[in-house]
Amino acid sequence: MNRKNWIRFIGSLFVGGLLVACATAPDVELVSAVSLNRYKAVLTAPSKMVPSTKTPDAALAGNGDLGITLGGTSDSLCFYIGKNDFWRAYPVYPGGIALPGGLDLYAEALAGADYQVEQLPGSAEIKGKFTKGKTVLELTAWVAATRNWVIIELTANEPLELSSRLWAAEGNTSVTSSGKVPVNWVTRSFEKEPLLRWSSHIALAMGTPEMQLPESGKIVLQPGKKQWIAVVAYTNHDTVQWKEKAVVEAEGLTVDRLEQAKVEHKDWWNAFWKNLLFPLGIRNWSVITICPSTCLPVLPVPESLLQVYGDRL
Repeated sequence: MNRKNWIRFIGSLFVGGLLVACATAPDVELVSAVSLNRYKAVLTAPSKMVPSTKTPDAALAGNGDLGITLGGTSDSLCFYIGKNDFWRAYPVYPGGIALPGGLDLYAEALAGADYQVEQLPGSAEIKGKFTKGKTVLELTAWVAATRNWVIIELTANEPLELSSRLWAAEGNTSVTSSGKVPVNWVTRSFEKEPLLRWSSHIALAMGTPEMQLPESGKIVLQPGKKQWIAVVAYTNHDTVQWKEKAVVEAEGLTVDRLEQAKVEHKDWWNAFWKNLLFPLGIRNWSVITICPSTCLPVLPVPESLLQVYGDRL
């Protein structure tokens, strides 16, 4: 199946499975990323199938190239990071797409805390709220629509200590490395194997704007102050300077740059939904209803979507 037919297939499943036109109602709400978030997934218990070689029972977010899966418990969260061009290019098992690594966040004070995570399809975000007694940790995680950045926003209602660990997956003949200057970084590589079709290298570098991360990796959240964490990811298929670019970008991140990236992210997703739904005659939620799972009409993905978003999809 070629790219265009694949995008049409995915688009028809999504639109057909979720949205069906019905009689127009007087109340009008324009289609947008925010309005689509009403169809969120709500998870009230930690995932049990992450990591997994099959479909994970966890919240996901991504931009079509870089993605995250949220695993772990309230006191031990893990953001597994995936990238579509990072492969062990081996002709037989166990070859194929490979896990680069991830970011762990530990909070001992939240052991046994209530777990509530939402996956928001409209804005491509993960929101989490973890509550134990009077202590509340909230997070918003997303993958920038137009950049190789995983971004996590953290807030707490009282001082809360977190420990962070950026890691690279090991094994399966891969070679890894790590460092903490000028920021925390890790790499994973597949190379120099006799049957390997091509080499793959990836670097993950962690930035913490307005905070110098100590050697211990500890972060202390203060009430009313948001803490940003960003992980920058590049492969050798993105750029020859894959490691250097990841480290330099992570080191240079500022709150202003992340806030600007969030504006661009929201604009991109609003434009995506507009270009997907408007050519189908869907301009507001007065003509939308939820379709049962047995109802999957095949609707074409408009050419405008393929032209504007085909490369990213």
